[in-house]
Amino acid sequence: MGAQYLYRRASGTYFVRLCVPARLKHAVGKGEIHRSTGCRDLRLAKIVAAEIAAHWHRAIEAVQAMDAAKIKAGSISLLGNGFIGLEKAAAELGAAPPADLAARLADRGARFYVDARDWQGWALDSIYDSVEYEHDEFGRASMVLPPRDGVPTVFGGRARIRHREEALQAAEGAARVCQFLAWPSQERGFVVDLPGQLVTSSELLVEREAVESLRDSLASQLRPDATPANAVLSEAAPAGMRFSDLVVEFLKRKKGDWKEDQTERKMDQCRAFQELMGDPLMSEITRPLVRRFSDELGKLPSNRGAVRRRFKCPEAGFRELIDLADTHALARITPDSHRRFMDGISEVFSWAVKETHLSMNPAIGLGMEIQKKSTGGKSKAQDQRDAFSDADLAQIFGAEWFLKGAGTPTPEGRFHSYRPHYYWLPLLALYTGGRLNELAQLYLSDLVEEGGVWYVDFNLNADDKVAADDDANAAEDKSLKTVNAERIVPLHQHLIELGLLQYAAALREAGEVRLFPSCGHDKRKGYGKAAGSWFNERFLGNRLKMERNGRKTFHSFRHNFATALGVADVPRPVKSDLMGHSRSNALVESRYDKGAQLLKLAEYVAALSYGLPAVARFSVKAGMDAVRDALRLKKSHRRQ
Repeated sequence: MGAQYLYRRASGTYFVRLCVPARLKHAVGKGEIHRSTGCRDLRLAKIVAAEIAAHWHRAIEAVQAMDAAKIKAGSISLLGNGFIGLEKAAAELGAAPPADLAARLADRGARFYVDARDWQGWALDSIYDSVEYEHDEFGRASMVLPPRDGVPTVFGGRARIRHREEALQAAEGAARVCQFLAWPSQERGFVVDLPGQLVTSSELLVEREAVESLRDSLASQLRPDATPANAVLSEAAPAGMRFSDLVVEFLKRKKGDWKEDQTERKMDQCRAFQELMGDPLMSEITRPLVRRFSDELGKLPSNRGAVRRRFKCPEAGFRELIDLADTHALARITPDSHRRFMDGISEVFSWAVKETHLSMNPAIGLGMEIQKKSTGGKSKAQDQRDAFSDADLAQIFGAEWFLKGAGTPTPEGRFHSYRPHYYWLPLLALYTGGRLNELAQLYLSDLVEEGGVWYVDFNLNADDKVAADDDANAAEDKSLKTVNAERIVPLHQHLIELGLLQYAAALREAGEVRLFPSCGHDKRKGYGKAAGSWFNERFLGNRLKMERNGRKTFHSFRHNFATALGVADVPRPVKSDLMGHSRSNALVESRYDKGAQLLKLAEYVAALSYGLPAVARFSVKAGMDAVRDALRLKKSHRRQ
């Protein structure tokens, strides 16, 4: 902002001159607006003037997307309590499309409603305790099972859409929604089965008070004599506050709400913004700036850790990583990672709006834009990962340890490039649907026999098996993604024929307690971290040359498992139990009625077929030698 826009009046107070865009001059009644900084010190006045100008430009950006005359005049339709249709509210403000108004309302904490008409589902006393969806794993769920305390019912009446993202998607045209709160209750809810109830933009309702509050806020910026709330310094929004200052305050307020890995991830996202954008003043954080940040993010290499190791630059920052990617034509960050970065930054800015450090969130919706561009509008996690094809499975199970039952030792008889989990983890994932950490952390006691049926017991029974969702501060040795993931999966006959039980027996005899003792524990990422790095990067990427774009990973086995269950016509409730999606998990709780239902479940698992190439029986002797070599190596590293 040039110095000519800041001047001093006879009183000694500095004022800032703001230009009114040509299309708004008629509504404002003037070509420029003068605002007091409330300061007599020039240095301080410049800081406050920058805040005033930034606030003005953000307001003008919003007003130019609407009808300034309608904003200034107001509407009787927006007065009083009650609700108004989103599209009607947009018309009253001259906002087109309605999705733009919805985004601005959502950023101010507004809620969205719809009138239900005889929807079938389950009524819940508390939607927060009774419904859980799985994120960033195999999609939200394949279905919604009857919640434990849910009452089947036909629901009619006003309902609030629980998740803001779904409401914003509906505002763009239409969206499928599963979870609602029964207005005016803040707890009682209603759940419909997937794919969800179709809600269109024309059905969305908002509170009149929320729309009028937004209108009044924008109109106040158009009044020549108005003094904006942040025209003077305040403790809530100090002039000169930078993004780094915001991050310090944000993390301090959030301390205790997140686990260690979540905090580190958020700090990483904030470091990226600060480094790539130069730690801007809060008044400089605008939509165009955040879009530039998004563009810069898209230039990052896909695996920053691997790039740092490859080029021996462990301290390389984000700008240096981009330069390396440009120089060496490296693969870029995946759309899914790009979206997560933007969603993380949006969360910070959304908090800043609530704390009055920003008037609106400049990052809102940008993550969704990235996802839509990369997937053609698909948003579920299952659309972002692929199952392995038959050709992929042939490649994977064509590795020497599958062909020979063991890896190749050195001339001295040591195993340095083979571990038993190379053999068993892919097979267990394919036949049990287990997630990487669930399998890597299995104990020998988790292989159980009952009534002649062997099964894997994914549980939280031992002292070191802590559900992360139950105690976010615990330093757990073993965790499941959610309590719902506790389940029982019968062992497929192929696993038994390949020697899994004999391998487990040899481990017990050797005094081991875990199925994969060579898998070390990482306090942030569990037992599966090293195994995942080996499988996804070194095996799939370096050895098999599969493209590392995030679509095919160890988790793809879980997709194959789900597909095989469908091909075998496994009933949906049973499939949900096997996948660890069921909330009630009645099969686990009843322990299969002392074996009767377990036998039935074993029949379903036995029907799974993949057409794999011939896999050699596991060499227990070579496997135990490899375990001893791994533990010996681990012990020597600890001494160093």
